[in-house]
Amino acid sequence: MVRRAGRRARGPVPARGSVTAKRGTSNRNARGSSTDRRRRRAWLLVRFGDGRKAPCYRCGRLLTERTITVDRVTPGAEGGTYRRDNIRPACGRCNSETGGQLGAARRTLALTC
Repeated sequence: MVRRAGRRARGPVPARGSVTAKRGTSNRNARGSSTDRRRRRAWLLVRFGDGRKAPCYRCGRLLTERTITVDRVTPGAEGGTYRRDNIRPACGRCNSETGGQLGAARRTLALTC
């Protein structure tokens, strides 16, 4: 590929000596590696179920290793972590609904302040 004078390959080039910030946020460090997440899901199946299936804490639907998601009792926005005493099994739908309710409640609170 031939570069033409005056053209940049991609995006703006930061000024020399400046510090650039990452866009957005990431849970990557809080959630752990993919191995950590897999072990966490397996632990939930053993702790709350029979090792192969566990009920969703909210709707009772039976979850497998492929369908289980990890819900934090104390949300991350309030300082909750992925420690075993703060997690419970949830189906994707219930986990998404509770997270959405938390966000809506926080937005409402911010508007009233």
